This record gives sequence, structure tokens and C-alpha cells, in this order.
Amino acid sequence: MAQARRPYISVLYDQKEITSAIDPFLLSLSYEDKVTGESDEINLVFEDSDALWKGSWYPSKGDTLTVSLGYAGEDILPCGDFEIDEIEAGGPPDTVTIKGLAAGIKHAVRTRRSAAYEKRTLRQIAQTVADRHGLALTGSIADVKIEHISQLRKTDLGFLFKLANTYGYSFSIRGKQLVFYKNSELLNREPVLIIKKTQCQSYLLRDKSQNVYKAAEVAYHDPQAKELISFTQPADVVTGDVLKISERCESREQAQLKAEAALTTANRRQVEGNLTLSGEVQLVAGNNITLEEFGNFDGRYAIAVSRHTVSRSAGYTTEIEVCKSA
Repeated sequence: MAQARRPYISVLYDQKEITSAIDPFLLSLSYEDKVTGESDEINLVFEDSDALWKGSWYPSKGDTLTVSLGYAGEDILPCGDFEIDEIEAGGPPDTVTIKGLAAGIKHAVRTRRSAAYEKRTLRQIAQTVADRHGLALTGSIADVKIEHISQLRKTDLGFLFKLANTYGYSFSIRGKQLVFYKNSELLNREPVLIIKKTQCQSYLLRDKSQNVYKAAEVAYHDPQAKELISFTQPADVVTGDVLKISERCESREQAQLKAEAALTTANRRQVEGNLTLSGEVQLVAGNNITLEEFGNFDGRYAIAVSRHTVSRSAGYTTEIEVCKSA
């Protein structure tokens, strides 16, 4: 008889092992990661009938939690380091919830600033933001030239997310790295897992005809020709509307990249949904999967968001938000 899989967690508090000490009180631990532009998050929910967590065990905001999870004796998902950002108390029954953001990027998420970038490339702007927060920039970024762009009272991550997405890129923060991806390349990654319908505890998939586009059209002013130039980028679909893009463009290169990016962003949401199944450490944002036994919904899907939860009531489960990539 096969031995039952046993959920595993590891929690360090400022690099001190506390897993065994908190285990009697821990109701659930969840880790959420997103493919682009936002911080990874953790939530730990504790039973607090003895008021330990509201009293002598009350944590300090800014302290660091290092979390891993999975199944004992199997591959483990290293969730990373998290800075305690918020503490909630609720009841009845009495509970305390500790929430954390990926360590080192709290200011990038929360602090608004204004700045101007002149005669830079997309990579140089991303490098400036990375340097500002002690992150190493990785990933291949096209040499897109930008004459001028302003960051007006926006957080660094919010500004960089919009800029990257405009040119067809996504990024995530993994540990101390700011990792850039080309959206089209992300969608074409080889699947890490095949998921059959019978493996799902629940699922919901949607196929939408609304907001599917056959082309994107962008107009820009050519300073040399001194005229308005219209550029149309076709999509891989034969029916649909034409997506009109109201974006300032400084060159034909920018117009093409912005049109391609807008089409990819709009059309990849045509088929999307979410699935919940037994815990699987390979199901993280940025990876692709293959769905089988779902009829016309079969195919390759990109994971946009994943949530890994270990709880007393349900064991280890994984929920993913996906969009069809092929």
C-alpha cells in the first residue's frame, strides 16, 4: 500500500528555525506568486486562544520570514524571504494572521516618486530601477530606444510594470533578482506538467469572444517625414475587431513593439480560468502546463498566478490562474 504524502513546511524567523514551535498553532500557510509586476506574498494564520500571538509572541513589522513548502521526502518549493508587512487579529475563534511581502521590495511597492528618463533604452531604465532597490537585473531585453518618459508619482514597480508591458515584457522579483521575460517567449515555454480533469478538485474555464482582435492599429508622428504614420499589426486570428492603440510613439520600431504587445495582452485572455488540485511545487507563475480531458479546452496554458496553501483542514493544495497559450 502506497504511503500517504505528508505536507511539509519550513519557517525561519530572522534565520532562526521556528517550524516546530509554531506548528501547534498554525492553521494555514499560503504562498502566492504572480508572473509580473507584483510582489510575492505569504500569509500565516495562527490559532490564538491563549493570546500568545497578540502578546509575548507578537512579531515585529520588518522582520524576515523564510518559507519553504511541499511534501516530506519530495521536491520542495523555496518560496523565498518575506518581510512582515501586516498583522491582523480576528475572532471568534481568536486568530492572528501575519502577512509578508517579498523581502527588500517594500519601498518599490509602496513608495511613490517622480523622475524623468531621457535618451535611455528599456534595459537602462529597468537597470536604474533594479539598482535603486539592490536587485540584479536578468533576462534578455531588446535595445528599445526611448527619447523621453516621465514617472509621475508612481511606485517604481507600478511604473516599470506599465512600461515593460507596453513593449511586450513582463518581470518578476525572485529573491534578489529582477527577472525580465518577453511575453511571447513566456507563452511558448515547454509545459512542465500535464494535468487531467480527474486530478482537479475544482476548475472553471472560460472561452470569450469579446475583446478578441484580428489586428492592432497605432498611429505615430514621424519627425523626419513630418507626417502622421499609421501602422497595423495583424494577429493570428481571422475574426475580430481592430484594436486601436492611443499611445505616443517615437519611431516605427516603437509602434510595432507596442502593437504586438497590445495584441498579445488582449488576445491571451480569450481562454482563461482557474484550477485547484493537490499540491504541486512545479505549478508556479511563469510556467506552462498542458490540460487534457477538458474537450475543446485542451491545450497549453500559461500560469499567471499560483497559490500554494498548507492547512490543517485540507492539507497541501495548489490553485492556479491560467490563460491559454496554444
